[in-house]
Amino acid sequence: MAIYAAGVGTHTGPAHRTRTRVRQIPRLAEIGPFPPPWNGWSTRTYFVCERLEELGCELFLLLPGGEYSPSPKFPWHRVESARALVVWLTRLAIRRYLLHLHINAQNLIYPGIAALSATIAHAFAAPLVLTFHAGLTQQFFPAARARAARWPLRFALGASQLVICNDESVATELSRMGARRVAPIPAFSVQYLAEKGHPIAQLEAVARTAFPLVVTYVEDRWEYHLPSLARCISWFLAREIRGHVVAVGGGAEALGRLVGSVPDRCRLHLVGTVDRDRFTWLLRAAHIYLRSSVTEGKSSSIMEALCHGVWVVANETPHHPPGVLQYPWGNWRAMVEAMSRAIDKARQASSPPRPVVCDTVAAEASLLVETWLRHYGRRSRVHELPIAPRGPCAIYGRHVRPSGPSYPG
Repeated sequence: MAIYAAGVGTHTGPAHRTRTRVRQIPRLAEIGPFPPPWNGWSTRTYFVCERLEELGCELFLLLPGGEYSPSPKFPWHRVESARALVVWLTRLAIRRYLLHLHINAQNLIYPGIAALSATIAHAFAAPLVLTFHAGLTQQFFPAARARAARWPLRFALGASQLVICNDESVATELSRMGARRVAPIPAFSVQYLAEKGHPIAQLEAVARTAFPLVVTYVEDRWEYHLPSLARCISWFLAREIRGHVVAVGGGAEALGRLVGSVPDRCRLHLVGTVDRDRFTWLLRAAHIYLRSSVTEGKSSSIMEALCHGVWVVANETPHHPPGVLQYPWGNWRAMVEAMSRAIDKARQASSPPRPVVCDTVAAEASLLVETWLRHYGRRSRVHELPIAPRGPCAIYGRHVRPSGPSYPG
């Protein structure tokens, strides 16, 4: 009897030569955040893991730090030190796992982890894939801003069999920094639209009566430029007597301190970090979604808001889809003007252009499995493994460009 990735198959032949053989299936280690909480990279990682499981892959989650315990659906281990990280990366590399590492260039930690992973992958001949999150402007990216992160990033990019990012302009810069094979795959996928949402009890009445209802996601970091956001919110609360603002994310309390004790402060709701289903409910209830981050690429939350017919106000970047009302980052007066336009459009009950959404999760999962097969293909029977079509992506030279089936938002 032969056990294949797609199921169980029978080996026939002479009785004296019959033997049992076990097919080795693709093994992938996801290194990075994983739900809970259901936000940011972790949600995307969960969707990709679900798809990989459907393809018959063996998965392992390696979580650097964090305080939450993930779902027991997949085996996992949390590492709290560099030594533990080295030990576990070595174990996974020896056991023929593909190391799939999620990084950005917002600090020096991720480039350092990437360089360490690349060293171990090279030493034990294991495949390495990097998913590079966020956009073209980060603390240590692109190359002109890299400074101390330049050489760790160059080494990790050059040692990776595949680098995944969410935008063509980011892919071009990664290629200049030494990446051999880059796949620009948008982070937003049809799986995000399947969420029904779960209401937040203390905001249900607000969602029914407020107009306009503004939702903003903030973190207490430089790229969100909280001073300009606070001035814009103060202006909005003073002008719109029925308007409410809901601040979501780890920077909500910091934003509240900057807004101060204005007369209309009671209409500013500081929710903090919420799970994905509650954030989805907020987006669907909102009339305007306000973003102030300058480092993101093609933001999944912006795409989701547009798919739900919500007007979006965000800083100027080349990554935003049509329909986003943009302003120069850090310019609170320009932010106010963009907000005024969004309020007028909301009053007219008009909807922004809805983007076309692809199944990019399937595309990423297929590329990961193909990378494992390309590395270990000499010892594996490729035709026996359940590889799905690449879906909305096709390979052209060094890049993977969108094509194929898509779905309306």
